[in-house]
Amino acid sequence: GGEKAAVLNVVTAGTQIFELNICDYCPSCEYRLCMDGLPWLLPHMTKRVAKIPRATMVELLEKRTLPLEQTPQEMQDMPPGSMVGVVEGGCGGARGGDVAVVLWKGKGTVKLWVTKEEAESLLAAMLSATTSEI
Repeated sequence: GGEKAAVLNVVTAGTQIFELNICDYCPSCEYRLCMDGLPWLLPHMTKRVAKIPRATMVELLEKRTLPLEQTPQEMQDMPPGSMVGVVEGGCGGARGGDVAVVLWKGKGTVKLWVTKEEAESLLAAMLSATTSEI
């Protein structure tokens, strides 16, 4: 008799909200936010959210990294680590809603933690909202 061994298939399901991100200069935050979980997490966040001017968000989406001094004072005053940048009404009234992205504040820069494809899509939505409002 040839008995077959049982095969176990592991399936991972769900939405990733945090990701391990160990950092030497911010030991108090071993995890960073993930863009996929932002819609569920953002309504409950109060401290690591900064409002950003539309022009700053466009520049972040294009360049992916900005010097800290080019960001709003609210961001500059936050300790290093994961945060969310929000442009209220970023996609205009017709498209509805705010634009929110996950960011990482380092020692002297703010980095966009969004895939290249997501950044391009958000940028296109913001730019088309701007031109349709003119």
